[in-house]
Amino acid sequence: MRPQKITIDTNKILAAVLKPGKVRERLFNTPTIIITPKHAWQEASKHIERLAARKGVEKDKLKEILEEIKREIIVELDPKQPYITTAKGIASRFDPDDWPFIALALQHNTPIWTNDSELIRDSLKTEKYKAIDTQALEMLLEGKPWNKIEKYLKEKYGERRKTQQA
Repeated sequence: MRPQKITIDTNKILAAVLKPGKVRERLFNTPTIIITPKHAWQEASKHIERLAARKGVEKDKLKEILEEIKREIIVELDPKQPYITTAKGIASRFDPDDWPFIALALQHNTPIWTNDSELIRDSLKTEKYKAIDTQALEMLLEGKPWNKIEKYLKEKYGERRKTQQA
């Protein structure tokens, strides 16, 4: 069986940096190939000092963890055209900064592993790309079919969820 390929976004990288747990464990102990754009490292590095102060942790410790994580992830330096143009159009509807992740996901036909509910909702609505949370990643790695994963995501992030919150 070929290893699953996943695009990871910055919020998942930062979650792994900030605390040991399921996300960090999954990064280091999974049969997946994890990719991210260079943009993610720049964004994560930019937030380290603020997060260290907020969490009461030394920034050098967080930088060290970030570097350790970076060694585990394959960095794709540049998403390619036409994926960039398509991704920018998609991301402009909810967060223009998400385009590099969407472009890589489209280019490599991978889901985006994220905490961003808007990214997940948009993926469910448009079906142009796939975005998943950690539970959905676990289901994917267990070999669950996509329709079961999508059902879980729709129940958690779909229209019913938005209606309940209103």
